[in-house]
Amino acid sequence: MRRARHFLIESANLSDIVDAIPQGYDVIAPVKQEWAVNLAKIDSSADLALGWKSDEHPGRYRLRRAATGLEGARPMTSPKWFTHRPIETLSNARRDENGDWQYETPMAPTVKQAFFGVRACDVSGMLVMDRTFNRQFHDAQYDAARRNNIIIGISCFDPGNNCFCSTFNTGPELKDGFDIGLSDFNDKYLIEVATDAGAKIIAGVDVKPAGRRLLEIKEERTAAARRRMARAFDLQKAVKVLNANYDHPYWQEPSARCLSCANCINVCPTCYCYQIDDKSNLAQTETSRERRWDACQNLEFAAVHGGNFRPKRVDRIRQWCNHKLNWTIEQYGCAGCVGCGRCITWCPTAIDITEPVWRLGGRAMKLAA
Repeated sequence: MRRARHFLIESANLSDIVDAIPQGYDVIAPVKQEWAVNLAKIDSSADLALGWKSDEHPGRYRLRRAATGLEGARPMTSPKWFTHRPIETLSNARRDENGDWQYETPMAPTVKQAFFGVRACDVSGMLVMDRTFNRQFHDAQYDAARRNNIIIGISCFDPGNNCFCSTFNTGPELKDGFDIGLSDFNDKYLIEVATDAGAKIIAGVDVKPAGRRLLEIKEERTAAARRRMARAFDLQKAVKVLNANYDHPYWQEPSARCLSCANCINVCPTCYCYQIDDKSNLAQTETSRERRWDACQNLEFAAVHGGNFRPKRVDRIRQWCNHKLNWTIEQYGCAGCVGCGRCITWCPTAIDITEPVWRLGGRAMKLAA
């Protein structure tokens, strides 16, 4: 990334940045849809979910009107819905007039997507997914959706009750993986231009240079936001605690409440597991192969020929928590969690992924002040 350049734009003119995104890009941004804010394709800046605040607690999400602009409401969905789609066709086959099978592997169409108003944790989540799908072998479907992205992210000064991104250093401020960074100061936005692609967009917008004092205020507000994350914990200590308590009786407690509904996996910005389905018509002359999201909370997830090596919910809850907070570090060099708190918010029985760390490790898990 290039060294950031800093500018100011009046809040009333924020839509000018959206309008300056190059033609041909699908713009994905926070949109109010009934009772929640979601990331969705927008037709114009008028669709932006501005002036909303989301109040979040374990198992609870409520929207209310607020004076805040873009930062106030945390979307239920993440960029994963647009880069690792829930259902994708991998191949098709059809019998020709001679009865022979003709196979076709559809080339994944390259799409241009501009993500606007994406939070720091979600930008970090996109980088985690990059490691998953393009680390050793490049996934053509994922690459086609991710290759031509513009990322206009936003830092958080007002983290939610369920947020703990400071645990993984994935927020509250934007650090990497973005073209333009925004910081909401109510009547104005601080703009950080990080790449040439971002500079081209800002070149078409009426902005002013940002003074040094505003950058200092941003640092102060970011530090305050970090201190407010009560669920944040020391990750290195947590890894040791989880490894030492794999068979602890505590795991029975959250598993007794788990419904195996997989809400946590659906809203997670970094869960990537999928299954492969083969389908054919009744005449068996056409068939297709699809991949669709799968979830480690599903009973069938660990089923193999001859048995299931995670038949109990306690096994699946323990697997989920350890994989997100522990084992992925060795696998990919980073945690499988970015601390967005969605799994806590959208769990119907209010299971908290940070609870095992605190219950098994106690106060020693606290981040250094």
